[in-house]
Amino acid sequence: FGDTWDWNGTDWFERAIGGPLPLQSQAMVYDSARRVTVMFGGNTSVGRTSETWELGRGPSIGSQPITQAVCPGGTTHFTVAVDGSGPIVYQWRRGEPPLAISGATEETLTIAGATPADAGVYDCVVTSAFGSVTSDPARLSICAADFNCDGTLDCFDYDDFVGAFEGGNMRSDFDGDGAIDFFDYDGFVRASEAGC
Repeated sequence: FGDTWDWNGTDWFERAIGGPLPLQSQAMVYDSARRVTVMFGGNTSVGRTSETWELGRGPSIGSQPITQAVCPGGTTHFTVAVDGSGPIVYQWRRGEPPLAISGATEETLTIAGATPADAGVYDCVVTSAFGSVTSDPARLSICAADFNCDGTLDCFDYDDFVGAFEGGNMRSDFDGDGAIDFFDYDGFVRASEAGC
């Protein structure tokens, strides 16, 4: 008949795909490493064929990247969990409209030493020989008031900032102008009140 049926674990359903002419006496195996069904040869209504066909699943994203806030200089990770027939190719993008990030081709994107320039929207395009899908966008914000970089904004950040400020530690140069002064203190208080 030339139709293709798939088993979803409960029922059979017909898959609408372009494929070979109706066949008989073909060889077919499942390649578990690549999660692909491979079919070779067979007899058609016009004679014998030596074609090879592969049937796999396009990628689907089971776990999306999550919006995050990180302190300046901190490290964060965006991850996608993907199901589908391989090999799978990942391409992380940033911005609106999104642009590819050079070298960001793994399932996890790591941003180390985060700066305000890293803030923005990220997504991942996942591609295989059987299709392509784009993850949901996730936003990265830089939480400057998380002074102790513990992932929460609380009184300990204030205490650490005041200690650095009173000790003349350049970490307390909150506005980045090269001087520790009232403007840094005021900037930190305003950022704390605004939250992350």
